[in-house]
Amino acid sequence: PSLNLDTASTSTTKSSLVILPDKLVPGSTYTLELASTGYLSTSEHTAVGRATITFTVAAVPQGGSAVLSPSVGTSMSTVFNLVVSGVISAAQPLTYSIACRFIDGTGTTLSPFPIVLVSNGTDDVLHTMLPGCPDTVCQQQQQQTGSSLIMDVTAIDSNGAWSTLSSNVITVNKATVDVGAIINDLLANSNLTSTQILRALIALSLSSPDISVEDWSRIMVVVTGARILAYSQ
Repeated sequence: PSLNLDTASTSTTKSSLVILPDKLVPGSTYTLELASTGYLSTSEHTAVGRATITFTVAAVPQGGSAVLSPSVGTSMSTVFNLVVSGVISAAQPLTYSIACRFIDGTGTTLSPFPIVLVSNGTDDVLHTMLPGCPDTVCQQQQQQTGSSLIMDVTAIDSNGAWSTLSSNVITVNKATVDVGAIINDLLANSNLTSTQILRALIALSLSSPDISVEDWSRIMVVVTGARILAYSQ
């Protein structure tokens, strides 16, 4: 392909040439020619010197697919599997950075930032549990219908060139918590002090928005009792 250095570089009149980003086509070969013109000191004739250099721009990884399964699961419970295959690159080996993000029905990202799961890993297969949605809007959607999640895979070759592909969309349901069973386990654990039980119950109440009135009453009884015990000591 042709390259207009007047618009693709910082300057064509200096001794160094800097080509601007995104002006070269990946995988293409270019030849640059330098011509230097000067007057001979003994005559009025000009002398021209020429030099050329040919180089090939690194091609980014091409193609490939990222398949995420199962299509429906539960946060922090289901083990999801991501398989990346078919990525083509002449500059091996490839590394992969993998992140997940929650989206709405239009494909708009709900969480403010992608959640990075792998950074520059060598495996093209990932087995992992997935977190719940970190954004308040996403949490509200997750409680109602489950949150749509997608994974973005960045394939990076040995030259540092990279491309990104996205997986299929899956549904991550809100994790169910048996608050009553957790309270029973805490109260039955003789190895825990009253203060430890108090801290665990407070953390449980803050992280579980669906606590029933009965469980709230049991938590308050324990919390009040622990406070009275603490004040009496």
